[in-house]
Amino acid sequence: MSTRRSSAASPTLNGNGDAHANGHSPQQPNGHTRTTAAKHARKSSRSAAKGKVAAQPQVVEKVVVDWEIPRKALHSSIGFLTLYLYYSQGSPRTVVVALASGLAIIVPCDILRLRSARFERLFEKTVGFLMRESERNKTNGVIWYIIGVMFALAVYPIDIAVVSILILSWADTTASTVGRLFGARTPKLPARLPILPLPLAPRKSVAGFAAAVVTGAAIAAGFWGWVVPQVGEASSWHWPAAPTTESPSTLGATGGWLGLSVLGVVAGLISGITEALDLGDLDDNLTLPIISGGCLWGFFKLVEAFKARTSAGPHRRHLLGRGMLPTMRLWTLVSSILALVAFQAAVYASRLSARSLLPEQRIAIRESLPDLYEASVVELQAGLQSGLFTSVELVKAYFARIEEVNLQGPLLRAVIETNPSALTQAAALDAERLETGPRSLLHGIPVLVKDNIATIASEGKQDNIVSLQTSTDVPTGMNTTAGSYSLLGSVVPADAGVITKLRAAGAIILGKANLSEFAHFRGSLASGWSGRGGQCTNAYFPHADPCGSSAGSAVAASIGLAAVTLGTETDGSITCPANQNNLAGIKPTVGLTSRAGVIPISEHQDTVGPLTRSMADAAIVLSIIAGPDPNDNFTLAQPTPVPDYTLALNPNALAGKRIGVPRAVFLNDSITGSDPYVNEVFEQALNTMRALGATVVDPADLPSAEAIATSGNETIVLDTDFKIQLNAWYESLLSNPSGVRSLAELIAFDDANPTLEEPPRYTDQSILIASEATTGMNATYYAALAYDYEMGRTNGIDAALDMYDLDALVLPAPGFTTVPAAIAGYPIVTIPMGFYPDNVTIGLAGPETVYPAPGVPIGLSFLGTAYSEFELVSYAFAYEQHTHTRLARRAYEEAIPTTQLWDIIYGA
Repeated sequence: MSTRRSSAASPTLNGNGDAHANGHSPQQPNGHTRTTAAKHARKSSRSAAKGKVAAQPQVVEKVVVDWEIPRKALHSSIGFLTLYLYYSQGSPRTVVVALASGLAIIVPCDILRLRSARFERLFEKTVGFLMRESERNKTNGVIWYIIGVMFALAVYPIDIAVVSILILSWADTTASTVGRLFGARTPKLPARLPILPLPLAPRKSVAGFAAAVVTGAAIAAGFWGWVVPQVGEASSWHWPAAPTTESPSTLGATGGWLGLSVLGVVAGLISGITEALDLGDLDDNLTLPIISGGCLWGFFKLVEAFKARTSAGPHRRHLLGRGMLPTMRLWTLVSSILALVAFQAAVYASRLSARSLLPEQRIAIRESLPDLYEASVVELQAGLQSGLFTSVELVKAYFARIEEVNLQGPLLRAVIETNPSALTQAAALDAERLETGPRSLLHGIPVLVKDNIATIASEGKQDNIVSLQTSTDVPTGMNTTAGSYSLLGSVVPADAGVITKLRAAGAIILGKANLSEFAHFRGSLASGWSGRGGQCTNAYFPHADPCGSSAGSAVAASIGLAAVTLGTETDGSITCPANQNNLAGIKPTVGLTSRAGVIPISEHQDTVGPLTRSMADAAIVLSIIAGPDPNDNFTLAQPTPVPDYTLALNPNALAGKRIGVPRAVFLNDSITGSDPYVNEVFEQALNTMRALGATVVDPADLPSAEAIATSGNETIVLDTDFKIQLNAWYESLLSNPSGVRSLAELIAFDDANPTLEEPPRYTDQSILIASEATTGMNATYYAALAYDYEMGRTNGIDAALDMYDLDALVLPAPGFTTVPAAIAGYPIVTIPMGFYPDNVTIGLAGPETVYPAPGVPIGLSFLGTAYSEFELVSYAFAYEQHTHTRLARRAYEEAIPTTQLWDIIYGA
């Protein structure tokens, strides 16, 4: 928010903001800005030509699809073996003994594999290549395969049993392979069948479904139309010319090719649907032959009933019926069911009983799991891909960590609500990973987003601030409220643009983070407070100011309540929380990331960016959420293509670069209000950059520095924009239970509901009132906007870059650092720089918060011209990798959650 609006709660950093856009044409960068950007590009080329060390990008490893060729080859071969047994009319006793013997060997081996690390290594070396990665810590799918085959042979007529096994062997393999090849090019299947409300796996694609249908139809037509006549066995269908006295046909009377075609279509649909069914934890190797065989048998029974015929016993031969007593068939069926139940119990016992593991086994497993306090996206993705854990287990772990510290213990109040659909989404993404591989580095990764970023299905009937408690009235989605009860239960028309991109990348929206209400654009209130969320506090000192407005996002990221988080900034709302919570934060150029679907302050300054524990994670997230969005006109003016910001992760990026220090105003403690210790740490940071090969140009002042410190133009622009755009937001809602439809009605709502919105010490609405008093985009407004651009761009950041031939500017994150970039719409990248000493004088920040305080972090910010994020990320990464400042100090003990993945997978 504006300099004039700076709250006592955040004396060292002005402004907190969020994002939105819609309605107006984007402000095109002026000619000077374009010239500056081009100049920096030319200068980089000149540096390379002079022989300076070129940045060697550190490429983040991308995961690839596992085609499971050995496993699929074995899978398919079972179909040929089944046909051979049918052709040769093999002994049923041999089949039963072979299958039972196989179970007798595999079951003990699998239990031993799950209990003995030594045997597990031996197993992996010998037959591990035949297992899925997801089966490394779970039941071997071969066991379910055998039980399913035994069930089909014991229960169904032999011809139906053979076809169901062929569907398991060939249709499933074909669907899996085609899905991997073409699944990304075709739509996903719906959540349920259009007619029968049967659940379909979200990972399944139309390509895989079509492959299963075609294969199933070909199996049925080929088997009954060609194989059966050659063998001469009685069957459920035969050609009309065949004798009907001994083996009557159920479909033959409908005509040879017509009957076979009908049977092929039915079998194809059964194959496609059963292969796509989502039956939770039940293995498809077990369910596919049972369900497909049952459906085919039921189809023949329906036709028989329709024709008023009864089938003759002799022609309905079971494989186990020839030469075996019916009691033997019953015994086999019962044995299969008992084996299934007994083995499942044994597996769960072996998996969940950590006490049964040897001490060295427990240590090895614990060490193989990432520590969620610091876990990076790449580490989490590697664990998911290797099968060490699943996204479901990861979501459960984060939910448990939130439960520990959010509304109990230290009462951090970082999370307003969690997503009731997160576990369902995680399960679907786990299944998709097995089927087609991960979509991106964020596939299956939980992301917490600020509560001003819209998510659909906001029609929840309860306030999920206590959503982790059991409730029978669980909403289908999350609220989007900016922390205000005036928006509780409101229904947004669509996901925000950045949410759409995250979902497309496979990310899981874990929940909504607390924030300064309306992104600190309500009044002179403590940073991090909202009516819905209460007072969020810092995890590095009890009751310390978290800064805002993206307070909850930052606190959650700082102690691992989510893998990564999203914040928004108008003036300081990503930079300041990153600064005070020991994080990497990127405030992007206005228009690099979409603001569509984000509760607004000003389309001229709002932007959305990541708050993460490392610059690498921030680069991964920015690479996914950046890019044009037709619902945000400003994004259509950005350069194309969108960079892969992970390629900027070069530890030598500062070598040969010219980094300027704009000292005037921004390092004057009497103006900024910063503690003197901030500048001491900053001087050390400058020496570090020199040691990394940078030329530090000091001073490199902004010509507009004094004007920025005294100007009130930002306030005029933000007040005017906020009224117009907030009114538009309320009008865009599909429904709003509070009845509020405008800024004026919001002010009245707060006054009418003091218990919710105006508790003692949190009553101020001065900014809302000032904004309501504005009269639209008049001459004064346009003059203020133009002067902001002049101060921030042509006479500010761009001027300094040009005058001193700089690659970037650098400043401590506290103070007025954010203002030039805010009014210019330019980027800031922030990383940890240090921590306040234990003897610092503790200051009062708000009714319940303090700042500065011992151990509270201090950040370092790199600033540049429009769309210079790639370069700024590289400089910040180089500094981060050399200093590893984040690792120098942890949060205070009570604020650190203890739940880890081990506790979720194996129990406490």
